[in-house]
Amino acid sequence: NIDCYLFKVNWQWVIDASMKGGPARFINHSCSPNCVTRVMDQRILIVAGRDIAAGEELTYDYRF
Repeated sequence: NIDCYLFKVNWQWVIDASMKGGPARFINHSCSPNCVTRVMDQRILIVAGRDIAAGEELTYDYRF
């Protein structure tokens, strides 16, 4: 298994969190995610896209 922690911010920037990353690296992919991404000043924010129940897994669409 090879893990990939790349996130394309825009046509010019890609963030590589393979060596170091925050807790967001544990959020899994879903085609029906409960979180969405927002880009602000070369930072990625992952925010709730809907109400999330306690204990529910956090997911977002990796767009692969």
